[in-house]
Amino acid sequence: MPLQAPPVKSVARDPNAANHSPVKLKQTPTSENSRKVEIPHDPPKIAAPPIHEDLPRVAIIIDDIGNDLAMAEKFIRLGFPLTLSLFPNSRFGKRIMDMAREHGTEIMLHLPMEPEEYAKIDPGEGVLLTSMSREELANRINLLLDAFPGVKGVNNHMGSRLTAEESPMEQLFEILKRRGLFFIDSRTSMKTVAPEVAQRLGLPFAERDVFLDNQQDPQFVKEQIEKLIQTAQLEGKAVGIAHPYDVTHRVLRQMLPLLHKQIRFVPAFQLVRPVS
Repeated sequence: MPLQAPPVKSVARDPNAANHSPVKLKQTPTSENSRKVEIPHDPPKIAAPPIHEDLPRVAIIIDDIGNDLAMAEKFIRLGFPLTLSLFPNSRFGKRIMDMAREHGTEIMLHLPMEPEEYAKIDPGEGVLLTSMSREELANRINLLLDAFPGVKGVNNHMGSRLTAEESPMEQLFEILKRRGLFFIDSRTSMKTVAPEVAQRLGLPFAERDVFLDNQQDPQFVKEQIEKLIQTAQLEGKAVGIAHPYDVTHRVLRQMLPLLHKQIRFVPAFQLVRPVS
């Protein structure tokens, strides 16, 4: 579908301001890179590979989903159990959720969180800010989760500042735990406190091992996928995060026959550390 997401605009508001307008769920694309995507033809169906229980497990999460319906469908039709992480205010979020349910594809919420560069970089509408009061933060989290009933878990969009702060992460995790959801840390900061807070609260948790497509170059994506496989072979499991880029889809599709011999794809929830 030839829609283009607009580039991120600078936000001229003080990140330390005490008052914040209530979030309104509307169609606001939040992708950081504009791109033109062709409407895909249905690809040939890929035969389901045999399940090898002894192979290391790999979960691939596709972030930034929601503003390109055609690209979301292309990833769903790859035919292996990946996970889509939806922007909360995305144009086609509800339609993609319905399509994912029809194909048994796991859905997460890609929750915008405050980055170190805020407000020069805007994570998008509905962002969680460190300057919010506990009431403001709780209301915003619940509003965003209520808009997407059926999501299984959450991961952070940006969030290098907020994920390094214990109080808002603790409040977020308390809400997720009450709702029976898990959290996957995208690890946008080396200072993240998410692992420690999740362990203390007993929240089901995992973290990203490899970003697959920081560079939209086929060779780079291939090398990152190989790095993900190596991590899984060493650790028994690995989590990769990618984005709805045509090059990512193309490389994954080309590599699938080989990957099915090396690893077992699973939805993200299967790699979440259980509550102790």
